[in-house]
Amino acid sequence: MNEFTPSESNAGDAAPQDTSLRRRTVVGAAAWAAPVIVASVASPSAAASMQGLTLKLVVPDTAEVGTLAQEAVYATVLVGGVPAVGKSVTFMVVDVALGGFGGDGSQMVTVITDESGIAYPPSMVLKEVGDVAVTATVDDRGETALITVTEPVSTGTIAFKQSSVNAAAASTFALAGALTRTAGRVYPAEVALVYPAGFSGPETAQVDQATGEFVVPGITAGSVDGSITASAPGYGTATVAITLVLGYIETEQAYYRAGKGFPAPYGTYVITGKVNRVTPGVALPATVTLAWNTTSGDNYANVTGLVDGQTVNVDPSTGAFTLPTLTPIDTGRGIDGIVTLSTVEIRSTGYQAMTIALVNRPQDLVSLKESTVPAAIAFKPGEIKDISGNANSSSVTRAITYPAGFTGPATVAVNASGAYTIRGVKAPEYITAGPLSVQGPTIGTMISAGRLFVL
Repeated sequence: MNEFTPSESNAGDAAPQDTSLRRRTVVGAAAWAAPVIVASVASPSAAASMQGLTLKLVVPDTAEVGTLAQEAVYATVLVGGVPAVGKSVTFMVVDVALGGFGGDGSQMVTVITDESGIAYPPSMVLKEVGDVAVTATVDDRGETALITVTEPVSTGTIAFKQSSVNAAAASTFALAGALTRTAGRVYPAEVALVYPAGFSGPETAQVDQATGEFVVPGITAGSVDGSITASAPGYGTATVAITLVLGYIETEQAYYRAGKGFPAPYGTYVITGKVNRVTPGVALPATVTLAWNTTSGDNYANVTGLVDGQTVNVDPSTGAFTLPTLTPIDTGRGIDGIVTLSTVEIRSTGYQAMTIALVNRPQDLVSLKESTVPAAIAFKPGEIKDISGNANSSSVTRAITYPAGFTGPATVAVNASGAYTIRGVKAPEYITAGPLSVQGPTIGTMISAGRLFVL
């Protein structure tokens, strides 16, 4: 596709040539057919000599509405049959309403030829069905070709990595998504983005041609919540809801035993946490509020003595808070030996909430042992951290499960005292969140769990 052999008839034919546009045959139903080379239009004297400049414009016969891969349109420049390096080639779409070049759909772009004498313009955007005329000029040579543009057919689906995310107010962040294609189809070169009022970001994002994945960098949040939409012809649309937050709430750990009669430290807890600011200049909240969400009936709240809806004061300078002492007063509605799980959400308006789980389980069963790994661990995009905890478990090696996009070691060694450190956990470059878990004594059980997120 990148090679060109000069035509002998072009080189030696001094007769006048028909320079009118020629309609090409539509080949098959592919996204775009094999490229067509349109012969150069040169003066008879120049065409008769191989010492002159020869220009060849290559375009696809047909293409669907959308964005072509960058190498689908290009021009080759030869001087005396030798690739011309450093030549300025100007590409133009005759009717900008039908198409353009690059993310902004420019009508005209100028590109320098490479060491092979080839100039590749930015990816071409085809906006409407019809015949799109493209020209290429260099020095006194000009070429014109037509692309027959058709309606796109359904080629797959598009989705963001998450349907909703939290982002720091007024921050700059990235999102990720992926296309899933129908067998035999090709991925588009890019997806188009639409932002809510007050948000800004790139108009398009490049699609990885091997995986279909895309990352949208450099999104700037506005002052109110909104949704961002990504689309590609034939793939439909995907939407992610953005909730703006001033910061997040964290607690020491994610799981606590809450059954009456458990020996220390399982029976009574002093649960501490912190409200963290991520937007500079914002005052910390005065209080946080507790909200019950139980899977075993409202009466399970009696296990702890905590009250649904009660507020807890927040230190105005550090953001620290201490919940009322968790002192189990009942065994809950579960049967001994059966897990009875309830969660308490700690909330404050404008901040990402934190949820802790309370587990009613006899002390001799350890599949949900508590851990000192923090319940919430915040990362910046691409940041690498070590995560330490104590699983109150014997010396073993345990498997680790990460949220999608995070990477790190597959296992961690727990020493005789239960302490462990997971080294080199790396966050992705885009906003995401999900659970981190360390496997317990049997498959499907945990000795610790927390939530990792990028904010």
